[in-house]
Amino acid sequence: MDNKTKQKKEKLSYDEDGGFIFMKNWSPILRWICILPAALITFIAVRFSLLDPFLKMIENTSYLLSFYVRVVTSGLVYLAIVDMVSATAPKNRVLVSIITAIILGLVVIFLTSVSYDVISDYEAFQYGFKFSPISKTHLITGLVISFFSNMLGLFLGVNNTKERQKKSS
Repeated sequence: MDNKTKQKKEKLSYDEDGGFIFMKNWSPILRWICILPAALITFIAVRFSLLDPFLKMIENTSYLLSFYVRVVTSGLVYLAIVDMVSATAPKNRVLVSIITAIILGLVVIFLTSVSYDVISDYEAFQYGFKFSPISKTHLITGLVISFFSNMLGLFLGVNNTKERQKKSS
């Protein structure tokens, strides 16, 4: 692929400032308002439309493999959210991506601690769900992998925004 084709593909989605090209003429207030819906739509699209069908196919082969693929790929959701929120913002995109990553990072830390408390009380966990095909060791390992995958996704989302800003400068 030559350089001209590559530039044309990039221009289809992002403008010269690193924001969405279709939002270029939108008012800044409207773009700020659209940040939360962009995050929610991105979460739904990536998680339920892209990852879940793929994971359901793997689940038919091996539930344990599906479990580990799910925890490893969870970071992709956070990467996409940070990237889309920063592209929606009318200005200060790197700062918006950092703030989004911090907020989502706190959510990840909170959910990880709650999940660990649930897994720690494994007997109650099994009783509550009646059937758990995964052992406590796998659950804790998956929780640790998921935490680091999510944090890596947040970091890569901020880094992607920084790189896009460098290209537009």
